[in-house]
Amino acid sequence: MDLFIDTAIEQFAHDHTEPETDLYARLREETYRTTERPEMQVGLIEGRFLQMFVRLIGARNIRGIGMFTGYSSLMMAEGLSGDGRLIRCGDDPKAEAIA
Repeated sequence: MDLFIDTAIEQFAHDHTEPETDLYARLREETYRTTERPEMQVGLIEGRFLQMFVRLIGARNIRGIGMFTGYSSLMMAEGLSGDGRLIRCGDDPKAEAIA
């Protein structure tokens, strides 16, 4: 199977990304242990990118539509300024309970 991203590039991105904290590791484990489609969860690199993007643009409000177990929402919330606000919407009660 052809890879979408070259393995060396993926490794470089991983090596230069701030590690996952305990909170995110526990959320990932819970998601993989209790949901039917855990691969829908955003990964560390994507999450840190979203966090950085929120900081770079100085976002004060985020609307998240179609959330899963909250990994990306938490990452983006950490990127907001102190008076920032994140509103997210989902339609999966089980995933929402984990979030």
